[in-house]
Amino acid sequence: MVQYLSIPRAGRGDGWDEHRNQINGPGLQRVDLSLFKIFDLTERFKLEFRTEAFNVLNTAQFAFPTASLGNSANGKISSTANSYNPRIIQFAGKVTF
Repeated sequence: MVQYLSIPRAGRGDGWDEHRNQINGPGLQRVDLSLFKIFDLTERFKLEFRTEAFNVLNTAQFAFPTASLGNSANGKISSTANSYNPRIIQFAGKVTF
């Protein structure tokens, strides 16, 4: 559990001084990689071998912090984002003629 938000400061008179998009979560970082090689089988046939890796560095994508006032977990990140995928590697081959 990471404390991400700072304690809000008092506003001008009637409560908190909140603005649009004031609460920001951690940024997204993702590195994808694709390598391919084309082999000439004959003059007419070619083979393309491809390797693709998604999230190569296997970096976790954290969700936004809890933003409920009066909650003891306010400002804490307690999960990963729904779009988080672990490292995925796939191989493919294609014959062209």
